[in-house]
Amino acid sequence: MKVGIIFVTLVVGGSITNLLDNAIKICERSDEKFVDLQMYTFNGSYLVLKVINSCTKEPLVDKKRLISQKRDLDVHGYGIKNLERVTKFYNGMPMWEYHSDTFRFQFVITIPLPS
Repeated sequence: MKVGIIFVTLVVGGSITNLLDNAIKICERSDEKFVDLQMYTFNGSYLVLKVINSCTKEPLVDKKRLISQKRDLDVHGYGIKNLERVTKFYNGMPMWEYHSDTFRFQFVITIPLPS
């Protein structure tokens, strides 16, 4: 299976857009403002996407799952659920952590990459 432009645009592009939108909104409310985006492959079959950003407010968590802090929860909170679904489909895993004013989100997916 070759990874084509449709995969990159829909899955990775949508994930990057969602993660960056969230990171920027959170960063705007922080004293120190930074967003770091990293995307790379390793071992020829793993795609890693990391977003690290400033965040002075600890995230809301319920049963180890992130909870959206946006108003209108009926229309928010789907980005993380979509990332979880995509990473599960591609035998990957989403990971996140919060430490001293820094939020880090990372997901790794296992896919055959074009040679």
